[in-house]
Amino acid sequence: MSGAPSKILSHVNAILLAAVYFAAAAAALHLTQGASGIAAIWPASGIMLAGLLLLDKRAHFTLYASVFVASMAANLSIGSTLWLATAFSVANLVEASVAHHLIGRFSKPDKSIASPYNLTIGALTAVAAAIVSASVAALLSGLVSAEFIISWATTVFFGMATIAPPILFIAKDWSRLQPAEKAAILPHFVAIAALSSVAFWQSDVPLLWLPMAALGYSTYRLGLTGSALGLLTIAATGSFHSAAGFGVMNASETTITSTMLLQVYLLGLLLSTLPIASLLERHDANVLALDAARNLAEDRAIEARRLAETDALTGIANRGKVMGDLTKLLTEARKHGSPLTIMMIDVDHFKAINDSFGHAAGDKALMTIAAIGDQLAGERGCFGRIGGEEFLMVLPNKNAASTITIAERFQGTVHGYDWKGMGLDQITLSIGVAGRSMGQDEKSLLSAADQALYEAKSDGRNRTRQAA
Repeated sequence: MSGAPSKILSHVNAILLAAVYFAAAAAALHLTQGASGIAAIWPASGIMLAGLLLLDKRAHFTLYASVFVASMAANLSIGSTLWLATAFSVANLVEASVAHHLIGRFSKPDKSIASPYNLTIGALTAVAAAIVSASVAALLSGLVSAEFIISWATTVFFGMATIAPPILFIAKDWSRLQPAEKAAILPHFVAIAALSSVAFWQSDVPLLWLPMAALGYSTYRLGLTGSALGLLTIAATGSFHSAAGFGVMNASETTITSTMLLQVYLLGLLLSTLPIASLLERHDANVLALDAARNLAEDRAIEARRLAETDALTGIANRGKVMGDLTKLLTEARKHGSPLTIMMIDVDHFKAINDSFGHAAGDKALMTIAAIGDQLAGERGCFGRIGGEEFLMVLPNKNAASTITIAERFQGTVHGYDWKGMGLDQITLSIGVAGRSMGQDEKSLLSAADQALYEAKSDGRNRTRQAA
């Protein structure tokens, strides 16, 4: 049943991603329309590729269908013909499919996203997808010209190269962020956008170093997420100012050259950030590995301690554990002046059980008795095997009378147990009870309980005796 909600969520995420695709595509087309409605900046290609890499395969068809609708709507919203919108939308789906297939075929999942190998594969993939996409768009639309193909291919390539990696960085790094770091994302976004606007808005003063400085600080404070956030913010801000027709990115006389100037600047930012991103990712991986090793060591230490304190046969506390608990609880009882009683339990004629039925049967009998005693001791009491067929139960905050009641219940349960069903004769217990007295230590308390047990066995066994 748990798979159904997960599958539904994958499809919902695909539809939401298509909505983001539409917003990015529509904004790009409305802000900067090149020849025949080609956007100067096309971030949607990077969004689509990141979606294919992040979403479950079950949602890929939903993503393709939703993005096709989104692309059609974005192109029609700027007045493109139905045929032109269809041609461009098909080309967009083809580029995403080619890029996703090549990355799946040649990338190495065992390496980090920001590893030189995977980044090289991603860049070559973007080149191949851009060329194929431009060819498909030109052939389907009939706009076969060098200017069209170059404009289309470069916008697709730079869209994938500059938009997809930051999205993947954020998706990978998000779970690592602390609440305070997540709260700092919005102020960082506002600051980067403001500094980028100052740099891109005018061309009189060379301030392109401002976005780079903001990107470096954001990376320092927020790691991979800060780096990705900075790149996306600078890309959006630069695209807006370039589309508005002013600023340093519009120094060139042609739209294509101005667009490429912005794209190369963004690519330069990405390339300058990738070594830091790779180091941060490696650092995070090392931290996770250290945490995993520490957790494993702690788990093994806990398990080793549990095994050291557990009787191998019965699974209850062994002699060292129950004696240690007795010392601790007796100290607390003295400190608070509270009662504490113990009972020494011995299985009657246990040697005869082993002699008559074998040691395996005797072991089963001890395991059964141990389970009954452990349940009677409860969460506050302690029960353990102190050797052979002898057990010790420590009951804090219990007086002798209530302890005798528990002892008699223990005897009655064991006496009435279906031992014949296990192929054994009836089994009984002898129990000696001793309560804490003023100034008594664990040695004298154990001696008193042991003497009471001796009296119970001397009086005929299958009975409880209380120390004087």
